[in-house]
Amino acid sequence: MLAYEPATNIFTTADSDVVIPCKPTEPRINVTLEDVTGREYKPPQVDYDPKVGFTFKHVTMDDEAGYYCKAPDTKQSFKLKITEPNLPSPEITSFIDDVIVGTTLDITCTASFEKEFDVRKLYWDWPANKPGKTDSRVKHIQAEPEKEGDETRLTTQLIIENVTYADSGDYACTLLGVLEGSLSRDNRTINVISANESYLDLITNSAHQTITKLEDYQEVHWVAEWNGSPEPTLTWFTPHGTAINKTEDGKKYKLDVDKGKITLYIRQLKLEDSGNYTLKAFTDRNERVLNFTLHVESRPQVSLVPLMTYYSVDEVYEMVCSVRGYPVPKVTWSFQKCDNVRRCDVGFTDIPGDQATLSENITNGILSKYKWTASTTGILRCRACNTISYLNKYKCNESTTEVLVTECPPGIEFTQEETKYSYQVKLRMSKVTSTLSGTYRCEASRMNTGELESKSCTMSVQILAAPSFKPGNNMNGSTIKSTTGKAVELKCFVQGTPKPKIIWYKNDKPVHINEDSRIQLLKEGQELYIKYGAIEDEGKYMCVATNRVSEIKASVVVEFMDKSVVTHDFFMVLGLLILLLIFCAFFIYKIRKTSKTVTFKFPGKQLGSGAFGVVMEAKADGILERGEFTTVAVKMVKKNDIDRTFQKALMSELKIMSHLGKHLNIVNLLGACTDNIKNGELCVIVEYCKYGNLHNLLLKHRDVFINQVDALGNVDPTIKTCKPRYVNVSAPYPISSPVNTTGTGLNSFMSTRTTVTTLSDSTPDNGLGADGYLLPVESSGLDSISTEDLINWAFQVARGMEYLAQRKVTPIERLPVKWMAIESIRDRVFSTQSDVWSYGVTLWEMFSLAKTPYPGIENIVELLSKLESGYRMEKPVYAANSIYLIMLDCWHEKPLLRPSFTELVEKVGSLTNHYQKYKALKSDFERGNVENLNPEMGVSEQHYLNLNEVYQRLNDEALRQGHDYLSMLSSPDIQNMMAVSTGGEERDDGYLKPKDISVEDMELHPMISQPGNGLPTPEKNGNEQPRLPETT
Repeated sequence: MLAYEPATNIFTTADSDVVIPCKPTEPRINVTLEDVTGREYKPPQVDYDPKVGFTFKHVTMDDEAGYYCKAPDTKQSFKLKITEPNLPSPEITSFIDDVIVGTTLDITCTASFEKEFDVRKLYWDWPANKPGKTDSRVKHIQAEPEKEGDETRLTTQLIIENVTYADSGDYACTLLGVLEGSLSRDNRTINVISANESYLDLITNSAHQTITKLEDYQEVHWVAEWNGSPEPTLTWFTPHGTAINKTEDGKKYKLDVDKGKITLYIRQLKLEDSGNYTLKAFTDRNERVLNFTLHVESRPQVSLVPLMTYYSVDEVYEMVCSVRGYPVPKVTWSFQKCDNVRRCDVGFTDIPGDQATLSENITNGILSKYKWTASTTGILRCRACNTISYLNKYKCNESTTEVLVTECPPGIEFTQEETKYSYQVKLRMSKVTSTLSGTYRCEASRMNTGELESKSCTMSVQILAAPSFKPGNNMNGSTIKSTTGKAVELKCFVQGTPKPKIIWYKNDKPVHINEDSRIQLLKEGQELYIKYGAIEDEGKYMCVATNRVSEIKASVVVEFMDKSVVTHDFFMVLGLLILLLIFCAFFIYKIRKTSKTVTFKFPGKQLGSGAFGVVMEAKADGILERGEFTTVAVKMVKKNDIDRTFQKALMSELKIMSHLGKHLNIVNLLGACTDNIKNGELCVIVEYCKYGNLHNLLLKHRDVFINQVDALGNVDPTIKTCKPRYVNVSAPYPISSPVNTTGTGLNSFMSTRTTVTTLSDSTPDNGLGADGYLLPVESSGLDSISTEDLINWAFQVARGMEYLAQRKVTPIERLPVKWMAIESIRDRVFSTQSDVWSYGVTLWEMFSLAKTPYPGIENIVELLSKLESGYRMEKPVYAANSIYLIMLDCWHEKPLLRPSFTELVEKVGSLTNHYQKYKALKSDFERGNVENLNPEMGVSEQHYLNLNEVYQRLNDEALRQGHDYLSMLSSPDIQNMMAVSTGGEERDDGYLKPKDISVEDMELHPMISQPGNGLPTPEKNGNEQPRLPETT
């Protein structure tokens, strides 16, 4: 008989051992194994044991069949099925998520498996694959199997040429086994995008995103691959959120950047290196993030910090043990009992684990907390252990703290200090009351003999008492009369707890006592003694007594009877003299005020020189009501210029300037000299720009520039230098006319027109500008500049240009090509919108620290062709993303889609720190609500608006006195200017041909003459210096 076993299927895997349980009820019963044909099956790899059954060794697919266990009068059937183990998954190794339409897709898949796997093939499925149809675009490359030891590696490559949008979808790489349903696969979704579409892929091998290594391991690294357009910015971040820079090569980190690949190396691993590392890739439209984890195995680091030196008996204290290490250590607490003279038991007693709790995780560790009841003095120990997998050893560390238990009343604390030669115990009373009065004794025992020694002290606690006067005072508010040469005693006797401190005053000023002085303080400062009285000792004396409770004061007046008397006539004569001086000063003031003559001299240097004009520094007398001399800048046409066109242009400019009005952010007109205009001499006097042009300033400070743009392209205002003073940044003086050849507008670009000035001598109040909108300056000049300074300057330039647009000032036409808009180069059309384009180029100059725009482009035809095809300059290295977007808006091909200067003031101003305060204050000024300004808005913003408010009053007064000439002009908008284009010949398509323009016209050099800049000076160019008039 056979032991009962129901008919069943037996499943196993290839190359394994399997048992068919043919077990008899008696060992003497003969049992045989037959196949389905009824023949006995006795292969050499099959063993029989009556207690187990038939054991098949290393089964193969040939062993898969039906079997019968046969005994006398009994037969049982079994079916043996051989299955494959789980096939390993193939891996698509190409890091591709997006492909551009019309290009070639090349993707590779690999699969590695051991010899026990029976694999049929490795193949591809893709969206456009249709059964029974062939695609000439598609190629399969099946590499020969690679064998290394017991491992086999298969590789297949799929290439699709001229991809279409229909090729978007899921791509599957499948590893197929020999058994039905035996397969595994890897999938990848690939998108087909247009050539102009922005995309970004960031991929790594997920199997290596988490790394575990032993502390002090030499180096680990992660590799990530990217694919995208435009090329992204890639930044690694530590677990603490700090960006890893390329400059850190050779230290803890190393970055290796190759085409489409970036690698981070971490060297000499420490426990603190553990954590999550992040790789961020971003463009202006896309952002991708990959996270990586590093575990550094380290033995525990334990820290048990005592709460105090002495603990009150029966009080409960929460002891905290900080444990760091990986893997996370196991923490145990134990206690060793000691007496107060440090005699301790042998060994520690473990504290049950349920009495300690694990608290919140900390960086690379945990906090273990134990609530300990102070019952006896001893040593508390925190012990932590973990297992280092690499060493396969149990590592432990511990930290101990001594706990001294005392029976102290509330408010008394002990602290203990130990030096090389002594122990010190300090007693501190935090809340002293009268109950603590008494004698205190400190006892100490010698460690070798146990002999006790003690020291005692007595403390008396007194009640606080306010100061009060004692008898014997003469500080009673009366007058003490004396004569010169006699002694004067002022007595201010006081009492109180604590003892009051006395300060003496004479005529409300503290009395200072010198060693050789006639005045002395006696009786602990309670008596002021004047040894020999003098006339200068007369006055009111006051003593002030102060302690912790309050203060009291008393006074007395000291007079000397023998002082000389000043007659009444003296005061009459003195009064008449004062009135006479006031009358003379008023008479001189009226004469100076009614004078209309202004004189100016030229002691200064030449500020600038052009092809036809010159700008000189001068001193003007009487041009302003305050002060005698004002530093000004004088513009004139060169004497040898026989072409009267330039003189007419300067006259036209003067006419517009005289009607323009004044504004804080433009260089304002102060006056003109027209006495000798018939002979071609005209001098236009404007505000002097003390610090020259911004181009030279930026060049000078390139090496000390503070870049506040972070890795994400945003401005980080926390990057600061020392606290600065401030000066104003004026916009370029943007006055022009259709024939203006003096080039004083914004279009004449930053290097020659944008100026950095203190508030000029003509500025209202002659004060400093508002903090937050102005340029930081040290006493010796500009020390350093930052990104915030550039933004503040850009805001002020925009405010000046906004004012000019509101006043309908026509933009200039003679300017360098690289600052001209597309329509200005192509059609000679100049408008407010073309000024917006030029403002965007000026921004590019500022945030590139004075680099020349369109580097490498020297030909106007090439420049125009690139601009018409959509080319725009790349973002400057020191510009935030928000600033670059403003530049791109200014460079829109269609003029009407560019922002107005009012919109630019809002956009750029919103990037400054104080713009919201400025807007709120500006609103109050416009409503006339000046008296109720919010004081929390800041004095600097109010002062800044006060400066321009004075200009606004001057403009309003000028308009009331005469006709507004500029109001008759039409707005210089693009729609009004299209019919006024001049110059150039017509092309076949109706556009104007560009004129021949030299490199000098392409890039206008700075006007300030400096050694080595190639500009002529009056001494070297041979031209006759213009005659400089002395008066006007």
